[in-house]
Amino acid sequence: MFAQLESKRIWVDRLNIRLARPETGAVEEDYTIDVSPKVWASKDRRSFKVRVPITMKPAPDATCRYSKIEVFATGVFDIAPDTPEEMVRQLVPLNCYVILYGFARGVVAQVTGLNPGGPFLLPALNFLKLLHADNAEGSPAEDQS
Repeated sequence: MFAQLESKRIWVDRLNIRLARPETGAVEEDYTIDVSPKVWASKDRRSFKVRVPITMKPAPDATCRYSKIEVFATGVFDIAPDTPEEMVRQLVPLNCYVILYGFARGVVAQVTGLNPGGPFLLPALNFLKLLHADNAEGSPAEDQS
């Protein structure tokens, strides 16, 4: 059985990409990345608003093309009413995170495509690991306001 997870709308809340002016020709592209997604659920748990904020800054002593890359991708997702709760917990938030991150990757690649060095691709992330870390900290989905 396949549960229907539908992307109703996806958008960028924030986009801030700053080109650095490295003093040397050598570029390391070594960044620290912060990704702290959040989920809000409707009362009937059939509609979800999900935000995936991504912030990257050069690692200490790294010479990078960008001094800051910040993109916040947000989406509204609906799930079919007949989807069992266990399946909802399997699909949300993981699939939503992956969909939004893929969207953010495309936006960043497109915006940076004409800059020196060509497009910048956000690194691949292990959202299962991130999700397990969130669950260990006890951050459940909240009701939408």
